[in-house]
Amino acid sequence: MRIVNIFGYCLLFWATSLSNLPGQQVSDMIREAHALRAKGDCGEAILLLSQIIEQDTSHAQVYAMRALCLSRLKNFAQALPDYDRAVFLGSQDPLVFLNRGWAHFNLGKRTEACQDWWLADDLGYSGAQLIREQYCQP
Repeated sequence: MRIVNIFGYCLLFWATSLSNLPGQQVSDMIREAHALRAKGDCGEAILLLSQIIEQDTSHAQVYAMRALCLSRLKNFAQALPDYDRAVFLGSQDPLVFLNRGWAHFNLGKRTEACQDWWLADDLGYSGAQLIREQYCQP
């Protein structure tokens, strides 16, 4: 009985620690990270996005933006888990699939890249068809 109570307290602590940042603060940090990325300061954006993720692992947009920054720095192997997490969290943004495709492609994984580009096209990114025509032909 006592073990269950300790487990319950640990579970409660873990669950509440994942969302220590208030929603407005997360929104402000995401906006700041987006501005940093837009200025080309992906290193600082990654640090800020990583701070958000340390506190709250539920934002697909945060994982997607960090993955994009990692990709821009040519850290494709590091970017893939973040793209995967964004998809796992329910992202339907065609650019997530498009960019994950490019990460796969740059790591020599053409089959996976083409699959992601198909998904990007299915989700409405019309440019994905041209990419597939150029890189996914047998």
